[in-house]
Amino acid sequence: MENLNFDNGIVEVVINGDKNKTISFCPSDINISVRYKESLKVFEELSEKANNVFNDKINDTEDIFKQIEEYKEIDDTVKKTIDYIFNAEISKVAFGKSSSLSKTSNGKHAFENLLNSLLELCNKCYSNKVNNIKNNYKSQKYLSKYNKR
Repeated sequence: MENLNFDNGIVEVVINGDKNKTISFCPSDINISVRYKESLKVFEELSEKANNVFNDKINDTEDIFKQIEEYKEIDDTVKKTIDYIFNAEISKVAFGKSSSLSKTSNGKHAFENLLNSLLELCNKCYSNKVNNIKNNYKSQKYLSKYNKR
């Protein structure tokens, strides 16, 4: 069987300096933006649902466990959505068995910090690609007629 090797843009990223926590995805995949936009509605719905889960003071143990289960479902959906956005298994590596809804020292949920960091990496990658195209001699040959406007 033949083996085909090509650069598909996938990079490996180490999470928080832990070499045992490595994720692989393509930060220059423009469809990340498309999937992220689609997912904003999911995050909005989950946020509303999460706010409603613990809004009542309940003393009944069975109801408390029911709320915890609802919160777990929200957490699972957040993790699946992150994996969908980046087309990679990221949440398992990033969070392990911890909740993505855990609050962090900056007051945000852990998943928000992860999303912001990953999207920042994607934006950096997009900017580098655009700058490379702009600075490339061959592309200047074709783009120069549009720069005269």
